[in-house]
Amino acid sequence: MNYQEIDLILNKKNDEIVEAHKEILDLQKGTGHLILTGQKHLDYFLIGGLNNKMVFIGSRPSMGKTYHCESTMDNLLNEKINPNQNISILRMNLEMQTKSLLLRDLKKSLGKKMIDIISNPYTEEEKKIVTTVVNKHRDSRIINFSKIVEGEDLRYLLKKFCSTIDEKDAEANKPSLDAWEKLSEEDKKTAGSYTPLQVTQKIVLVDHLHIYQTKKQIDDVLSIFNEMKMQDSNLSFIIYFQFNRSLEEVWRDTKDKKANPKTFLPNSGHIYNTDSLMQYADLV
Repeated sequence: MNYQEIDLILNKKNDEIVEAHKEILDLQKGTGHLILTGQKHLDYFLIGGLNNKMVFIGSRPSMGKTYHCESTMDNLLNEKINPNQNISILRMNLEMQTKSLLLRDLKKSLGKKMIDIISNPYTEEEKKIVTTVVNKHRDSRIINFSKIVEGEDLRYLLKKFCSTIDEKDAEANKPSLDAWEKLSEEDKKTAGSYTPLQVTQKIVLVDHLHIYQTKKQIDDVLSIFNEMKMQDSNLSFIIYFQFNRSLEEVWRDTKDKKANPKTFLPNSGHIYNTDSLMQYADLV
């Protein structure tokens, strides 16, 4: 943020309350950009959609974080779930290489074991299915990033992701902006404020947070995520994380105790390595 922006806020020439209420009115009229995950239990608690929120989804290892991430991504880009939306996704694959993700999808689509896929050429019938799967992974709305970055490298990645999309939006909106600027001041008052025709919602999917191994690493990464979210109202995060093994004891019957359904729900103490994500989360 530069000094000019700070001056505008302090002088109340940039009224955040009015802008925030305008967004609420747009949602009431059905003209707002409401982002849905396509999962009813999540969307119910995401009042106002995923928009500019930081959502954390946790599980124990090997319980389907990556599968859930893929399903969520498919839903976000589904025209039936998010009609008339421009959405761009940065998928940070911190645990699995793109090749492994592709093999998982091919396994599901072809109904074959991974060893059989890499050991035998595709049949003519399989090639059609494979083409569909590969093209899905090449969707221009998705950027797969499979490097573990921290600090300034992470900040650069997120800023570059956002600025590239903003530049494309600005180019798409240029004709309408030029037309707006040609209007007289009187016509501008009648028309209201200029509203860009194309606004791309940017979503960062992180799979998963606990690849960063120390509490300091995790806290620093979350601080950068939150910093970027506060700077860009069209940026949202869905971050997958891991619970520690102590949670399994809550669910397990032993000779000394019987599992109590009332204590089945995890709490912040069950989060692996750090619970600082609770401070940044809009929803866990």
